[in-house]
Amino acid sequence: MIIQYRLFGIIIIATYSLLFSQSIIKPYSIEWNKLNREKRAAAVKIADNELQSMSTPLLIDKYLTHPFLVDILLAENFQKGFLSFANEFDIVNELLNRSDAATKTIEIYYQMDPSFIQNISSISEQGNYIYRFIHLEILLMQPSIVIQFKGKELESTVYSHSHVKLPVD
Repeated sequence: MIIQYRLFGIIIIATYSLLFSQSIIKPYSIEWNKLNREKRAAAVKIADNELQSMSTPLLIDKYLTHPFLVDILLAENFQKGFLSFANEFDIVNELLNRSDAATKTIEIYYQMDPSFIQNISSISEQGNYIYRFIHLEILLMQPSIVIQFKGKELESTVYSHSHVKLPVD
């Protein structure tokens, strides 16, 4: 139980320290602190035409570094959090509608090695690494992503991977 709380604390610290640094208006800055949540969300919104012109790997990166991504983990459960995040931020819908979203997401996921965390000395960076795993797995379990694997060669690869299990029909 203590490990779970420590892990969650690491994730929160990592989120606020690294991921928020991607915003134009920096969290904890004077400008950010003057904004309410609605205005903060508007400040990090990406225009539809810009989203559409982004490559899928770049969209995945923007998803993984989104300042409000932590909201997914704070919800009653991860799926409810993901759906709430998707309703608020167009980046998710753009990503889920990409025909290559599954293959690009799994490529990024496979490049990560869970045992690599032992080589990371900073607690904050360990949290960031775990955070990426969690959010990639949440993304990979979305029905529109899972369906892209059905009937494809990748399906057997995903089933054999130790981190991701697709639902059995």
